[in-house]
Amino acid sequence: MAASDRIFKKGEYIVHHRYGVGHVEGVEKKMINGKKRTFYRVKTNEMTYWLPVSKDHTGDIRKVSAPSTFRSVLSIIRKKPEKIAEHHRSRKKKIKNQALDLALITKARIMRDLFGLQVQRELNFQDQNTLEKLKKQFIAEWIVAEDIDESEAMRKLEDALYTSASKAI
Repeated sequence: MAASDRIFKKGEYIVHHRYGVGHVEGVEKKMINGKKRTFYRVKTNEMTYWLPVSKDHTGDIRKVSAPSTFRSVLSIIRKKPEKIAEHHRSRKKKIKNQALDLALITKARIMRDLFGLQVQRELNFQDQNTLEKLKKQFIAEWIVAEDIDESEAMRKLEDALYTSASKAI
């Protein structure tokens, strides 16, 4: 693949649907099964991963959202949470399917709805982990997008979530 075919450049931040925000540190060639392949080296706060430089993986990653997107998404988070399935297997399946969507707004809705459920009753371990992971990824992306302080971003997110939860009671 030619350098002009690459989607991301060294120094850019990207969002991976599973790993969250990462910093593209460069492009490396590696031998895999006897073939030389090209990868982005991406570093997150917790790990480094290699993402193949190919069109096959464009559905897994996107560029970091614009600062204005966070203002719009926060207004959606402040809305009344939507009911999510009571049965844990149904809820898990729906959340898993929605989590594959890279859109910040989709992840924000899941976060809002899980937080609303948490106010009504204790979340199970998996739902609690999902909620915490979504909050962490949201904050990490917001910090990169708007150069906002982590504590300020967390405070604003928590305010929005509690505003939403108060509408569910």
